[in-house]
This record gives sequence, structure tokens and C-alpha cells, in this order.
Amino acid sequence: MNDTACDQECKELLENISGIESIEIQESISRNRVEENLTIYIKDDADVNRVQKLVENKLDQHFAFD
Repeated sequence: MNDTACDQECKELLENISGIESIEIQESISRNRVEENLTIYIKDDADVNRVQKLVENKLDQHFAFD
């Protein structure tokens, strides 16, 4: 996605998922890529696989086409 406004929208969407400590929007340093990246920090005691599934499901629901 090249719409950087979408980064803030995704950040707000994911912030309340259990197991996520914080989410940062960072400027991308890679060439030929989007201008920004989302970095998700997981709590130390969280199950990474469970949090990953929750994030994937939330994004799938949000961007689903009917």
C-alpha cells in the first residue's frame, strides 16, 4: 500500500489487540518500497503465534471485500 494515511488507520485498528505492547510507524529505509512501515511490539508474556493470528484476522476483516 502506498497510502501512508492507511498506516495510522491500521495502527489504531491494532492497538487494542491483547498481547500488543505498542505499535510504531517508522520511515522505511528500503529502496523501492513504501514510505512507512508499521512495527508491532509484542508483550514479553504474550504468545507470538496467537497475537500474529489476531493481527492477521483483524486486518483481513478490515480490508475484506464483500
